[in-house]
Amino acid sequence: MKVFSDYAGRAIRLTDERLTHLLEHPEMVGMEDKIEETLTRPERVIESLGDPEARLYYRFYQGTRVGDKHLCVVVKLAQNDAFILIAYLVATHHGKVRLSIRSWPEERRPAPQSDRHGADRRFARGVWDGDELPATDLGGGVIAPAVTLSLEPMELGLCEREPFTGQPSWLERMIRLRDIHGPFRLAYLEALLRAADWRASAGPEKRAEVLTGGAAHA
Repeated sequence: MKVFSDYAGRAIRLTDERLTHLLEHPEMVGMEDKIEETLTRPERVIESLGDPEARLYYRFYQGTRVGDKHLCVVVKLAQNDAFILIAYLVATHHGKVRLSIRSWPEERRPAPQSDRHGADRRFARGVWDGDELPATDLGGGVIAPAVTLSLEPMELGLCEREPFTGQPSWLERMIRLRDIHGPFRLAYLEALLRAADWRASAGPEKRAEVLTGGAAHA
């Protein structure tokens, strides 16, 4: 276990379990010193909207493995204790694609496949162009319909194939979102998505523990 001090002199614990979880994400390898710096010299600290005991510490870093990013360290300030729940680079943690699609260290190209037109199928981050995503029950009577996935937006410039002909590329769309909402609002929206992911992934017996941060504290 590591213990850091934040800008207010509070002792902040980073448990071995949390550190192991962080290092499962390639972009966080080697970022332990940046986590400590973000706690001691944050550029911004925000109280969580969903948990008055949680604080989000932010600091901007250039040249990370996934580009220039804000590092967010989420800390639970419990009574007589403080510990790190999660730390991530904004717009890179949940999922593997953010502003651009790029290969990862030791990633291998799979055996090529052809689409219905005889052209090579695009492949990115485990998704083949034309993969079918089945209908999904989102709860509350809401059903997300089945969709066919297209990687057309990953190409440079405007899209050329249906259903995205003439529409902006993935990169242009992501830059527009960043410029409209800013990194901190996007971080908040991403936190909502991650919380929903935790709730959906947790078994009924674990759900209350996850929502209260107990799993991270253990």
